[in-house]
Amino acid sequence: MGVFYFTLEPDKRDQRLKTTAGRALGNGPYVLKSTVTATSTYLWCAGEYKKGEVIKTNDSEIKLFGYRRSLP
Repeated sequence: MGVFYFTLEPDKRDQRLKTTAGRALGNGPYVLKSTVTATSTYLWCAGEYKKGEVIKTNDSEIKLFGYRRSLP
């Protein structure tokens, strides 16, 4: 299991959230979609898996969050 953190960091000049194009991030709902593909190799026998066996897993998740700009 892995843990991923998503952070929004303010612009260093005016301390406001901005897009990569330099525009101010607007109020409203946002959708974050993440897709993770992992490959694991067993170092020893465990349950039904043998040493050296390669396991591939995929996972996809969608999270919703909202953002409200603070007044200047």
